[in-house]
Amino acid sequence: FSSVSDAKHRRACVCSFSSLEKSCLQSDYHRIRAGVSHLKPYVHSDCGGVADKQTGLVRVPEYVRWSQHCAMGAIHRYHGGPGHQPWLYDNATESIVRSFLNLRMTLMPMLLAAGETATLEATPVARRLDLLFPTAERSNTTRTDQYFLGDDLLVAPFSSSGDANGTATREVWLPPGSYQDAWTGATVEGPQLVVATQPLGRIPLWHKKGGVLVTAPSALTIEEQDWSELTLELFPHALAERASDRSVAGPPRAEEALDATQRRAQQQVRRVVREGEPGEG
Repeated sequence: FSSVSDAKHRRACVCSFSSLEKSCLQSDYHRIRAGVSHLKPYVHSDCGGVADKQTGLVRVPEYVRWSQHCAMGAIHRYHGGPGHQPWLYDNATESIVRSFLNLRMTLMPMLLAAGETATLEATPVARRLDLLFPTAERSNTTRTDQYFLGDDLLVAPFSSSGDANGTATREVWLPPGSYQDAWTGATVEGPQLVVATQPLGRIPLWHKKGGVLVTAPSALTIEEQDWSELTLELFPHALAERASDRSVAGPPRAEEALDATQRRAQQQVRRVVREGEPGEG
């Protein structure tokens, strides 16, 4: 990584890559452990998988799962080896990979805000669950196959290609709280262990209720993104949703829940502004 800002605003950034031959499961282990144990907030695998020597391409399910895995992390970099360019694959595969690259670019304000937090507090971008839930059962919170990306996005990548159609299944531990499925909108209560099954174009992904995402329109590069208007995506608790209906007087707890969500939104915006405008740092 390099900085384009004035020297006084440059920040130290330790970037590490694990081997391309390692599995997604091993990659998650290294990046999540490094963030907790070694204070390295930017750790990830070279992305793409290992290409077949005959075809020069990676098996489609493996290539897609690697691309999804890398898109939802601190660093996204396809390895320079053969078979890693999305346009080499069929239209359906290219479309899935494009959707996750667009998702990553949409989340860039959140990712940069998480980078700001890493600089100020040494909190990793991909966060092991015990950092957020220190009193929960350690056998669940110290898992290294799922993590929070930033404050409020629970990510559980697949470490296998799944069946012949690419559909995969895995267990995911939902920490205490309420979580909204990013694909269906369904709300699930934690703590509990759930079984998540997703087709090739999806991974298990939840929004923490009470959380906030700051997003921007997708673009090919950050320099091309329009940050003149950012979008706040709020995921309020049920009580806060009731309080937001001003036609009905909400109970005190509902008002408190709404206020807490609004405060989280303000904190996110302040961090995005500090990261996006060096003069404010």
